[in-house]
Amino acid sequence: MIPDWRKNKLYLSKKLKTQFPKGFSVISNALRKYNVSFDVINDTKDIWARDYMPVQVGEKEFIQFRYEPDYLDGYDEIRTIPSEIEMLKDVSIIKSNLNIDGGNVVCSKSKVILTDRVFQENPSLSKEDIKKELEQLFQSQVYFVPAIKSDMTGHIDGHLRFINNDTIIVNKLDQEYSYWQIGFLKMIKESGLKYIEMPWYEDKNDALRKSAIGSYLNYLQLDKLILFPVFKENTEMDKKALEIVKKIYPKIDVEPIEINSFGKEGGLMNCITWTIYD
Repeated sequence: MIPDWRKNKLYLSKKLKTQFPKGFSVISNALRKYNVSFDVINDTKDIWARDYMPVQVGEKEFIQFRYEPDYLDGYDEIRTIPSEIEMLKDVSIIKSNLNIDGGNVVCSKSKVILTDRVFQENPSLSKEDIKKELEQLFQSQVYFVPAIKSDMTGHIDGHLRFINNDTIIVNKLDQEYSYWQIGFLKMIKESGLKYIEMPWYEDKNDALRKSAIGSYLNYLQLDKLILFPVFKENTEMDKKALEIVKKIYPKIDVEPIEINSFGKEGGLMNCITWTIYD
């Protein structure tokens, strides 16, 4: 697997620029500050590039999962079809019939973690068969944690991320649902991973329960830069979260960025980007 800390090339959906021009400008300016170039993905129907783009498993190898999430049933006008993305025609892709969003995959070099939403999205297969197929595709050990029941997407990238091959960073556990804590600690016991906790909070103005505001872990990581979301609604927590991430990554530039306009729509920096090693 190619973990986030090896990735050095960044893509954004063209829809991001047309739907959120101010937010797109904020991100563009932050990237230019660190001389990070990026490209735009054409042929997309929404801004969440991570979910429908392929997962990189080797330097020149990608897995393209089927992108038919149940939360987009009846909304074909905003469901991107990966086979229609012109730039992917020149990429070495292995196609899988497993129905999986890219936002539900986090990895180190040899371990991958997903939420158990993958079982709900692939009801014709047993849990054992899904795990076996994923481990063959990823050539890595695969582990699962519970999806948050109230989360429409069931993604993992707002709940935990890999820091290195042996350690993950996770949302502060005592604020999570008890069933999630139990499932997470079971995964830790099985995997032998260590973990560090990150403060977080829920958006009190989120009547539809889709906002990602308060989820500091949905940051963008490249090999030499992290764009880290801050929300300016709880400045003390913003400060504490920044201190933690800067301590974890002392040799990487960490740039705080406020993109609440995206956050209210349900995603942040990891969701809106596709990153690869090139």
